[in-house]
Amino acid sequence: MVDVAALRSAQPDLLERAAGEWQMLGGRAGSQVTALRGEVMGQLFGAGEWTGMAADAASASLGSLSGQLSVTGEYAAAMASLLRDAASGIGDAQSVLRAAEDLAAQNKLTIGADGSVSAEPAPPLLHLCQTPVRHGDEVKLCGQ
Repeated sequence: MVDVAALRSAQPDLLERAAGEWQMLGGRAGSQVTALRGEVMGQLFGAGEWTGMAADAASASLGSLSGQLSVTGEYAAAMASLLRDAASGIGDAQSVLRAAEDLAAQNKLTIGADGSVSAEPAPPLLHLCQTPVRHGDEVKLCGQ
């Protein structure tokens, strides 16, 4: 759970920037997969000129590398999505908090760091005299 102070100071724009970096990383991994399969594996194994145990081992190793790069790209894209969702959620929560703070201020209320809402202390109650004095519809208080 996030407290009010942490929500106020959160910086969703940093999460958006990080999401952009993860997205670029995922794109680069995808480009590497394409290059590995086309430019490397296609050249080595495409024409069928390289065969044998060494070729089979190299093909398996490069295929595994290609798969790992694909998974890395998928994870990076998922991380970008997660970070964007977090940035959006934090931004929405900050908007709600600002609206709540504005509403609280309009009603002379305070939102505490723990999210509690309180009012300014009421002035002390004035005590009525033992025998109030009526003057028309008014009741005179002690000391008046």
